[in-house]
Amino acid sequence: MKLYSSKLAPSPLKVLIFLKEKGILDQVEVIDLDLGKLEHKTPEYKAIAPNSRVPALKLDDDTIILETTAICRYIESLYPEPNLFGENPIEIASIEMWYSRVTYELAVPLMHGFRHTHPHMSQMENQNQEYGLAQRELAVKSLDVY
Repeated sequence: MKLYSSKLAPSPLKVLIFLKEKGILDQVEVIDLDLGKLEHKTPEYKAIAPNSRVPALKLDDDTIILETTAICRYIESLYPEPNLFGENPIEIASIEMWYSRVTYELAVPLMHGFRHTHPHMSQMENQNQEYGLAQRELAVKSLDVY
């Protein structure tokens, strides 16, 4: 398996942590793309991930799995121990609930805030400063809720 990743993006980090927790990180070839150099926009990478996003997992049979949760669920099905998605209905629901909250109430607004306000992101994003600042504020407010 090959994991297309980037040190600059939070989503691949989730998969890398998942692989490490499973104890199989050393069994996966990690290919680090430099987003600052737009390596994720090359025709070669777009052939793997047409949306130009990381992470992407390329299986030995050339099947491609995109999206963090899909990749982690695939890994979980191959390596069920240690179980990281829950072993009973309450654990499964709690893990999904917290994953969704952290993703949609904190991570996504933080990412949008960063992408729309940081000067270095202007080459990758048609920035809207007002939107970016509003997203950062949403992320900060979500910290007070929990």
